[in-house]
Amino acid sequence: MRLLIFLFLILVTVAACTRKDRPPADVLSPDEMGQVLIDLSQAEAFVENFHSRDSSNVKDSLITVVMDKILSLHKTDDAKFTKSYKYYKSHPALFKILIDSAYSRVQRFRDSSEFKRPAVRL
Repeated sequence: MRLLIFLFLILVTVAACTRKDRPPADVLSPDEMGQVLIDLSQAEAFVENFHSRDSSNVKDSLITVVMDKILSLHKTDDAKFTKSYKYYKSHPALFKILIDSAYSRVQRFRDSSEFKRPAVRL
């Protein structure tokens, strides 16, 4: 009887200690999702800044075209991205880690020498 209780306790402990915060297989990994969000954000900023005179309908259609290109660049589609976004939004702790990681990745790039341009001398 003690052996049975001991095995049951081990089983419960193992089940309780498994990581439940891993995304399912049909959802983008946090690294992939973070990179997609960074690229989408940069593309949206580009469209907003460089097409400021265009109507909102033109901007929206241009953003849609650019979004499709970015998703294909990352070898995913709109359905998988939407499912992944909904998954992370429904798990606030994971979403916060995802956004913080993406933000720090952008900050590191901005601080790197690749981003800095040489000063123009007049």
